[in-house]
Amino acid sequence: MKLPGRHVFAVCGRRPNGSPSPRTVSTCSPRDLPSIWFDRTRFLAETRRVLRTGGWLVIYNNAFRGAMRENPDFHEWMSGHYLPRYPSPPRQVSPLTAEEVQGHGFCVAARDSYSNYVAFSPSKLADYLLTQSNVIAAVEQGKEHIDNARAWITSSIAPLFLTPNGTFEFGGDIAFLTRRNEGLGRATGPCGIRLNSGGRG
Repeated sequence: MKLPGRHVFAVCGRRPNGSPSPRTVSTCSPRDLPSIWFDRTRFLAETRRVLRTGGWLVIYNNAFRGAMRENPDFHEWMSGHYLPRYPSPPRQVSPLTAEEVQGHGFCVAARDSYSNYVAFSPSKLADYLLTQSNVIAAVEQGKEHIDNARAWITSSIAPLFLTPNGTFEFGGDIAFLTRRNEGLGRATGPCGIRLNSGGRG
């Protein structure tokens, strides 16, 4: 799917007044999840402030699915061992609704979903899992030292690798929002902006 315009700006903090308004805004962290990590009201208000009328806000996430293509037993390890040891910390997990974004002057033009695959060796997968909020929360709360977490993860996953590298599934959802002309308030009609067909990806 192709969006009109060539200028993309990532919103993390407040953009100075008077700066040129971008045509497309994407979120800015490796886990592009404003609906989970950011204050939704502040995020949408700031995005609307910096984005020109008719511009695009693209919100997507990219989550680890906990599945290895070469060995289905890995999924059982994730659900039966990893997650009980490192549960997900409390967070906002519900997606942005059409009504919620309409209340901030946006319209949901389209939604999509996707999958992608990444190859990891045991040590590289351990490095990745140590960056997940599950492990970070346990370490910050003093429940486990980072070195012990690395050792346990590495020794636990190594037997599950049938080849030097395993192929792991990631994926997520994408929402394409456009800034409306009507200003703040509930939108009553379709977006009225046609997407250029460019295929998925």
